[in-house]
Amino acid sequence: MSMRFLVLALAILPFSFGCREESAKWKQARANILYTSAAPIKAAIAELESANELSPEDNNIKLQLARLYAEDGQCELGIGLCNEYLKLHPNDIRGYDTRATCWRFLGKFDRALADYKKSLGDHISRSPGELNNLAYFRGLAEQEINKAALDIQKAITEVETGQGQAWGSPLMLPLRVRTLISAGMISRHVNRHQVAIGHLSQKIDQYDSTLAKLQENLKANVTDESQFEFPFGKVAERSLLNSRARIEVQKTSLAAMLATRALIFEDFGKPAKADRDRIRIRELGFEFPAMVKKLPSDFACLNSLDVASTYLDTRGFVLGRQSWNTASSMSAKIAGIANADLLYSSYKEALSDLDLAVLSSQFSQLALESSLYNTPEISSEQIAQRKKYSARTTAVLLHHRKEVHLRGGNKAAAAKDQEQIDSLGFKDSSLF
Repeated sequence: MSMRFLVLALAILPFSFGCREESAKWKQARANILYTSAAPIKAAIAELESANELSPEDNNIKLQLARLYAEDGQCELGIGLCNEYLKLHPNDIRGYDTRATCWRFLGKFDRALADYKKSLGDHISRSPGELNNLAYFRGLAEQEINKAALDIQKAITEVETGQGQAWGSPLMLPLRVRTLISAGMISRHVNRHQVAIGHLSQKIDQYDSTLAKLQENLKANVTDESQFEFPFGKVAERSLLNSRARIEVQKTSLAAMLATRALIFEDFGKPAKADRDRIRIRELGFEFPAMVKKLPSDFACLNSLDVASTYLDTRGFVLGRQSWNTASSMSAKIAGIANADLLYSSYKEALSDLDLAVLSSQFSQLALESSLYNTPEISSEQIAQRKKYSARTTAVLLHHRKEVHLRGGNKAAAAKDQEQIDSLGFKDSSLF
């Protein structure tokens, strides 16, 4: 080769590599568009495969392709890409996180758990999302179930603590209550008034009964303590303060649910029932207009439903795999074991969370077809992505609830959940 052509070749070489990398990025972008659209996932995979060939050193493309392989049922190919990546980057947590997803879709839950633990690294402080995922992987692997229960409870507590800012409302309420309020507000836009009223009424009755008991217990405790000393000792005073705080949360939760139900009754043409709820709100020490102003916006409700379908599903799923031995639970409590109430569960407890998780997912599906998503906060790409996977999410949650029904001996309820899964077009083997 002459010197002239050698120089020309060397000049073109960097430009060629730059073109290949740029072409790979375009193909990756094209794959993302296909992935969020109604196109088959194999179309997105084909674009990513081409991008990976053009730029094999692009780690983002490689790991994204591995995830899509797993989702398409080609788990071994995804695991192979992850193995290649981890040989070159043995300390990169992204490789372990992606391989954990591949193992999960393959049904190798013990390996998925091991890789997900590696993806968390050595840091002790974990986000609610990480705790939620860790609990879910433990539940799938049926390992360290009690640790999973502690993880998800801590995650939910942190979500509840920070919910005022995340929810866009000053109301600080338990996640289950917040979920029912969000579902109730969304029901007004998707014509599911009766469903929302049924769920709200059940929880309202429960909270009303519990509030009466808490107030009776507080009154009795104040009377008992006053017989011995006044002012109260530090321990007694702390106990009374905790009781009063719990009562305030109970009253606020009850008033917020009543306000939500009153609005639904008004929409549904039941003014007399709405007035009864207003009166009860006033009896609790709140004003209806002020309480309505504190209720979340529609956009905040949609986000809240997403949170519920994630965290409540994980807790219900984990509780469904815990020991349901009541005798052991009582023994642990008597023995003074820390967090003994989180080490044992029941069919009723697991079902309480899973029912709300399924309700949240179903309402989210309905909302996607309504005018609620005509908002600048949510892009058309995000809407398309949610539509594509909302049915699958609901099917997964129904499968979790079906398992709990079967363990609880309720075959009829399990069969109904299976019918809904079938109607959504999924089979159990394709959900994980």
